[in-house]
Order: sequence, then structure tokens, then C-alpha cells
Amino acid sequence: MLKNLSLRLRILLFFALLALGSIAIVAFALWLSYSRLTSPELFSAFINAGIYSSFGILGLSVFIWLLFDENIAKAIEQLAANLRVNAHTDTTDEVDTKTGRYLGDLSSAAAAVTQRLSETKYQTAEEIARKTAQLETEKAHLTKVLSEIPLGVILVGENGQVSLYDGQSAAAFENYHPLALGQPITDYFCKKTLSEVKQQLSEQKPGAVQDIRLPSSDKSIDFEATVRLLEDNLGLVIVLSARDHGLAPRPLVFDFDISEHLANKQQASTNLSDLCFVIFDTETTGLSTKTDDVIQIGAVRVLSGQQINGEVFDTYVDPKRLIPTASTKIHGITDAMVKGAPLFTQAAKNFHAFSNNAILVAHNAPFDLAFFKREESKTGLTFDHPVLDTVLLSAAIYGQSATHTLDAIAERLNITIEEKVRHTALGDAIATAEVFLKLLPILKAQGIITLKDAQNAMRKHQRLLSVQNAD
Repeated sequence: MLKNLSLRLRILLFFALLALGSIAIVAFALWLSYSRLTSPELFSAFINAGIYSSFGILGLSVFIWLLFDENIAKAIEQLAANLRVNAHTDTTDEVDTKTGRYLGDLSSAAAAVTQRLSETKYQTAEEIARKTAQLETEKAHLTKVLSEIPLGVILVGENGQVSLYDGQSAAAFENYHPLALGQPITDYFCKKTLSEVKQQLSEQKPGAVQDIRLPSSDKSIDFEATVRLLEDNLGLVIVLSARDHGLAPRPLVFDFDISEHLANKQQASTNLSDLCFVIFDTETTGLSTKTDDVIQIGAVRVLSGQQINGEVFDTYVDPKRLIPTASTKIHGITDAMVKGAPLFTQAAKNFHAFSNNAILVAHNAPFDLAFFKREESKTGLTFDHPVLDTVLLSAAIYGQSATHTLDAIAERLNITIEEKVRHTALGDAIATAEVFLKLLPILKAQGIITLKDAQNAMRKHQRLLSVQNAD
């Protein structure tokens, strides 16, 4: 049981036990001495001596514990957090030897290890950069060529999830149901038609293709498509006629590991690095979740431990009210900028579609989610996604005594947030995604590996948000 307690709490329990033990010894000694006397009038004197001794022991214990907590326990906690960050991310911060000045040689030894680690990381990074530069160039060239081909291509893995799509396909679904890696293909195309064509192709020789009219899942759009069943039951390739839909070229988006990572796994017991996340942020007319309104929503998608380029949600929201000048000074959003933007009801529906089947991540998530929860009766949607909060995940690593603002965490992780995008919904969402991705390996090193582990770790620090969000 004790191993689940933090170092500082264990030290507090140690001093509490020491104080209680000392009081018990004094009480026993006084009782033993009094019992050998034959003067009952001395009883009150013994009682007073016991009380004075108890208060003295408690006061001394608390004083020594405070000194120990401030100069030893906190220093060890901070040193451990710095070492984890340096060991499990590409960040290499120098160890502050002043913080650990009472830890003897431990602080200087940690500083030496960090310095050596920094040099090794730098040398390794240079070597990797040289080796991968050519591959990145070839990848960019291939992506550009494939994106210009006048066909929409969607690759579906054996588990029925989208593992590749190009810009033409994305444009075809832009105003219907945005394509996203890892989403079930039946979210986009008619399940019955796909099942029938797959069955027909499985009865033909390997490599067979079939030209069909492929309806969207709600039957509102018909696509002229060619479907091919991959050998060894590895999935489907769906090719759409891009010319028929006037689709413009856009970047290719893919992740061929989706079938391996996401097939037949329960979210709670799945490794965090294997899950799909939507990291989001909102800008509002003010800080009250009861009386203020959302004026901007921004989000990015993270899948298999990487942010997916091209899968971005960014929209202004018309609150149908004036934006206070004090709020505009913070986020820079004016009444003119939101005029004609979607109302919150529509924006929330679009965001719900974007975050379908994903785990939501935000910095101080209860604040942002409160606006969506408040309007659920109007949108007809339930935002019941699992939620992770970078405030609480940071507290699980650095302890509650550290500062857990987005800027403070980013600074600790050597993440630069450009001033021009700070306090914009998309800018803060991107910054939060960078923070989240850097926290993942540190959390893993602490044994916080699955979604359930992360949720349990956050519960221990829940009071941070209850104080922060007191209305």
C-alpha cells in the first residue's frame, strides 16, 4: 500500500509515526514513575508534564518535517522529475544543483549524468538527421506526386478502419463527415454495399477488382468507385473518381500501423501510445462556464503517438452577443471575426464528428467541456468521450507543488509556443498536443501505461482543477 503513496506523503507519515511513538514513550515513562509514588497529589503535575511534553514533541516534529519536506523531499521529487524528462524525451535541461544543495553528491552526480546524456543525444540526433534527410525528401516527393493523381484513394485495413487517404478523398467528405485515420470505413460508405462487394471479390481470383456505385453511409451521395480486395485478407483499396466530384489535390495522409495497433483492443487497457486522441481548446467570451459562450474551437488529432498532419479542426463560433473588450485583449477575437460563423450548435456537431471514437485531451478539460455539456440538449449529442487532462498528467509527474499552467509545462519540456498563436484555440491545441506527446514517455517510465492507469493517476490530483475552476 505504501508504495502507491508519494515520497512526500510517506515522509510525513514517518514523522507522524515518530512523533506518536515519542509521545507514547513519554506517557509510559510518566505513568511508570507515577505508579511507584504514593503521593496522589502529584497526579496533576504528571498530567501537565505529559501534555507539555506532547506539545513539545509535536511542535519539534512538525518543524523538522517542514524543513525536511522543503529541502529534501521536494528537491528529490523535482530532481526525479527532471531526470525522467531528460531520459524519456528529446529535452535535456540542466539539473539545478542549488535546488538539491542539501542532497550531498546526489545533485552534482545527476547533473553530470544529464550533461553526458545531453552530449549523447546531440550526437545521436545529428547521425539520425543525416540518415533520414534523404528519406524525408523522397517521402515528400512521393506524397506530392500521389496527391496530384486525379483519383481519390482510401485504404482500409483488415479491421475495417481507414489507414490511408489522399486529399481528393478528404475533399469529397469535407462537408459530409471528415475523413480521419483509424475511423471505421462504415462511417463513410454504406455498410451493406461494402459487405456485398467484399463477399463477391473474395469469391474471385486474387487481385480482382469491381467497379460499383458506392453510396455514402447515409445514402446522400453516390460515388463512382473501384474496389479491390487485398491478398491475404489485408483489407480493401477503394478508388474514387475524383474528376466526377471536382476534387482539388491535397496532401496524402496515412498510417499503415493502424491495423496492428487498434484492432480488437479495449480502450481502458490499451497503451496510451496506441490510442487515438483529439487534443482541443476553446476560446470564450469570458471565464464563466454558466454565462459565457464559445467563440472559437480548435483541435488536432494524434494517432499512434504522432500528430496527424492534415487532420485539423478550426472554426470561429458566432455567440450572437458582443465579445467583451477585456476578452478580446487576451485572444484577439473581435465581433467582426465571428460574424457569419457557425452557431455553437452546428460547430459542436462538427466537432463531435471530428472527435468520433477518440479520447479527448485538453489543458484544464473541465472548463472547455462544460460548454459542450451545457448545450447537449440543443445539439442532441452526448460528449461522453474518455477525457485526459494535461494539468493532472503534469501533476502526476512533477507533483502538485509545481506550476501547471500550459506555459510553465511547455517551458519545462523545451516547447516554444509562438506568441502570435498563443490564446488562439488551434494554437493552444497544437501546444497542448506537443506537451501531451512529450509527457507520454515520461508517464510510461512511471508505470502509467494504459488509459486506465492515466485516469487513476489523474484522480489523485483532482483537487487542482476543483480549485482552479471554482466558479
